[in-house]
Amino acid sequence: MEKVFSNLDASKADLVKAIQTAIGFHSVKGDPQPGAPFGKETKDALDFALAEAKKLGFTVKDLDGYCGYAEYGVGEEYVAVLGHLDIVPLGKGWTSPPLEGKIVNNCIVGRGAIDDKGPIFAALYALAAIKDAGITLKHRIRVIFGCDEEVGMTDMEHYLKHEPAPCFGFTPDSTFPVTYGEKGHVNIFLSAVLGEQPATNVIVSIGGGDTMNVVPDYAEATVRVTDPSAFIALAQRYTQREKCQLTAEGGNENEVVIKVKGRPAHAMEPAMGDNAVSRLCAFLVECQLCGTLAEFVGKINTLLGRECDGQSLGIACSDEVSGGLTLNFSRIICKNGNVEVGCDIRVPVTVNPETIAEKIKGATAALGLKLVIPEITQPLYYPKDSFLVTTLTEIFCRQFGKDVAPMTTGGGTYAKTMPNTVAFGMAFPGGISKGEHEADEKLDLDELTLATKILAEAMIKLAQ
Repeated sequence: MEKVFSNLDASKADLVKAIQTAIGFHSVKGDPQPGAPFGKETKDALDFALAEAKKLGFTVKDLDGYCGYAEYGVGEEYVAVLGHLDIVPLGKGWTSPPLEGKIVNNCIVGRGAIDDKGPIFAALYALAAIKDAGITLKHRIRVIFGCDEEVGMTDMEHYLKHEPAPCFGFTPDSTFPVTYGEKGHVNIFLSAVLGEQPATNVIVSIGGGDTMNVVPDYAEATVRVTDPSAFIALAQRYTQREKCQLTAEGGNENEVVIKVKGRPAHAMEPAMGDNAVSRLCAFLVECQLCGTLAEFVGKINTLLGRECDGQSLGIACSDEVSGGLTLNFSRIICKNGNVEVGCDIRVPVTVNPETIAEKIKGATAALGLKLVIPEITQPLYYPKDSFLVTTLTEIFCRQFGKDVAPMTTGGGTYAKTMPNTVAFGMAFPGGISKGEHEADEKLDLDELTLATKILAEAMIKLAQ
């Protein structure tokens, strides 16, 4: 391992530069184009990753723009390291440009720094260090660059249609040591057709939230009322009482614009954020407005409330392995005479998500809301004493210098799509690298160095 680690130390500057360049691609999922099923920017990021891998001396393959990989070694079977180049929307509140990858306080700051451009390029450079050290391996090692992890993971569906599954694999898209359980996942959309609205004391428009797996940090609504001054005073009293960032200002004629600022967080930990959409809905219910849009908002507030555990919806549950169910009120959209909300729900690993879906159907039907459930994902669970979990845990703890137990998560990674695969790193417990799905996402350079060495040893151990 000394030669591998020496190679990694020598290539650190090139690794940092590669990560910074990758961060420069605004690779949010976009409209499909020929050869670019997830949009041009995501395809550009994939092209860069494969070019970087080719420059490092690897055989590369582009699977129709869905994903690609770099490979080293010989043998019938292979070990996979999966990461993704797509990102969530940039959001607001950055103190450093989100697409520049600047070094601030010994950290690379930018969208994708830790989720997941930094980790997958760390894996690529780890594999290059193994190759250059001439390590003899039983299995091939393949670093896979995905392009659709944040939204649908259809890239891995495409991959498995064209490539065999690995004998072992891991994705550096979580926290060290090993994530042996990932919660199940249910996405829901609730909607209604809006009828004719009364002339006043109505919600004219409402909107907030961009992405299902992010706690929305901004929401806005316009109301038309008979007494704007009284409404603004009501909003001020609400703000003082709730100690929140809600403002109301006069608009055209008798209209008032309400703006709410919250705090973003990953949907797997919605309590860590401050949901601007649910805050706005709760306030509007107190205003006792009329019309079908106000009626819809009232029903949604009844079903979802302000809590993050699904209690109001009747789906709250937990287990000893992975903790409680979480619910993120992700967005609300009103246009073309329709209104729709979306929710991201993470289900404990021992609970069947289908059971949760059936409870949701009953609760929403009772209020006359249209329900669509486009996604139900089963949980992932590997025994703690399995070879993959124990091997990766031992490697991490030895290099980290401290015993840390494997864990479960509410997040969903490529491990759910790929057989024989778990999440392994790349954030450290209690570490500096953090901020996925938030402003000022960052990757600490010292943690990058240690993590890359941990990934390299893990690849070698699984491939020998």
